[in-house]
Amino acid sequence: MMDVTCRLPTSTLVYVALFIGCVCGLLGRGEPLLNSIPGDVDGTKCDRLAADVARADRDTIVEEPPKLTGKWVSEGCEVRAGPEFLMRSYTFMKNHTFRLLQFHYGDESCTLPLYTLVARGRYQLKGRSWVTPGAMEAEYTLTRVTATAHSSEVAEELAARVNSTCPGQVRRRWKPYRDYVVLSLPEEDVPNNNHPPVVNSNYQRRNAASSSALGRHQLRMMVMEDIDCLAGLHAVFHELQLMRVQRRPKGPPDNRHPRHELLLGDVHSRPELRNTYRPTAFQTPLLRADQAHGCHICFEIARRTEKSPPHLIAKPHLPAYLDGEWVSSRCETRPLGLFLTRRLRFYFGDRTWHGEYRFYADPACSIPTLTATASGRYSSSSTTSSKVEGGTDIDFRVERASLTVLDRGMAANLQGDRRCVPDGIWKVGVRRDLTASRGCAPLGIIVPITEYELVRVEVDALGNHLLLMGQPDTENRRRGPKERPTAYQLPLIQCRSLPPFSPNHNHYHHPDDDFQDNHLFPISNARIGLQSSAEVYKVTNVFSICLTIVVIRTLCFV
Repeated sequence: MMDVTCRLPTSTLVYVALFIGCVCGLLGRGEPLLNSIPGDVDGTKCDRLAADVARADRDTIVEEPPKLTGKWVSEGCEVRAGPEFLMRSYTFMKNHTFRLLQFHYGDESCTLPLYTLVARGRYQLKGRSWVTPGAMEAEYTLTRVTATAHSSEVAEELAARVNSTCPGQVRRRWKPYRDYVVLSLPEEDVPNNNHPPVVNSNYQRRNAASSSALGRHQLRMMVMEDIDCLAGLHAVFHELQLMRVQRRPKGPPDNRHPRHELLLGDVHSRPELRNTYRPTAFQTPLLRADQAHGCHICFEIARRTEKSPPHLIAKPHLPAYLDGEWVSSRCETRPLGLFLTRRLRFYFGDRTWHGEYRFYADPACSIPTLTATASGRYSSSSTTSSKVEGGTDIDFRVERASLTVLDRGMAANLQGDRRCVPDGIWKVGVRRDLTASRGCAPLGIIVPITEYELVRVEVDALGNHLLLMGQPDTENRRRGPKERPTAYQLPLIQCRSLPPFSPNHNHYHHPDDDFQDNHLFPISNARIGLQSSAEVYKVTNVFSICLTIVVIRTLCFV
């Protein structure tokens, strides 16, 4: 079935004028993703951007093994499903220990700090990921996690949540700006995260008889050394199980040096499943703190502590005006080690849309495996999201879809299946229409279908108009109108008023420009073993190629 999942933003009329001068973003491949319309200025600019982005992706250097030592910080307010709003400041030491700060907020602009988590522990690199090309797998152990509330109300709420997980653990009223231990485990007792740790509300303690024989000090120390109450806070750090350190070409925030980025594993879209989920994609990259020159937000995050969190300025709520063409600004990731670029066009007059999604076998988006297209209409009336402030709910109708297979192994596996195309014939590079067959059952594509999306529009400091669409469910579970996404994917950039491109500005960057987890147009429930004809990633990527069809259903078509 043709899964179309897209998220678009929200806002106020005052900024409509800004949209007329939209700026373009970078895309992940040198070829045009949509057929340019004669005289279509946006299409020409997007084609040029596509080539520039493809070059930047090819020039990105992945460090193997990753050099993690140092401090890595967020470039803006990040949104996780829930919704949860946070910024991160992660420090890795030479002795393979770490100290992670997560600043949590009550709004989408990170202006209202709620609490800060500080996690300490050790990590160990295990080797290349066999699921996600270009990534390194790791194991980690937590030895201590503390929570610091930034108001009396939040302190009360945190104490109640911890007490619900570990009854009796909170014995006194929690106060703001004080550190409270929510996990403390001796290293030898820390569970191996190779199998995600099970949070046990009956945290280890000795029986009552032996406890009564101990002094108050000894008992207090025993409890503090052997507790795990993270479940009540939905706090997991499995993002450390997958990582990649890379150097992007020169560009903002420091044009003198390449960008050193740390990409950590994605977080499950459903908070209740995060504790058992092992990441296979990436979330928003972190920037190395010593590259914070010119990035005020990075500087603020790097110097802040758990008792003094950073405060950002509120973002304006822009109207969800989608008209025009939007493209990816870098090679994007999907669960199960898939990579893609997106290109979307919206027509305000008749409320129609068209999208093209190119999938690749490698993290540089240079080895194409298939291209999927979809088109249809979107709702004429948009509703402000009741769950995500600043977001807009929009319904997208998928009325037509097509598929172009670019991998010989994939074409061979689909050969003869008449559930996708009447004649069951697939040839490499030949576009096949899926509309007449009402989709493609083996790939989980259904046509027609309605996708219920969350959308947000923003303008960054460089004048780029950004389109953020909702994060799809990690397991591609279908959503109804009341189950819309509560987080965003990586933003797309609009192709209007494109500024001059310079070799030193290969990436039109926004502080929130790397919401890693884009999903557009998913193909669900496909289980077709595929054999890639691309030799470069023949061994490393064979698994992800085999699952490309599975995740095509994760492609957000809109």
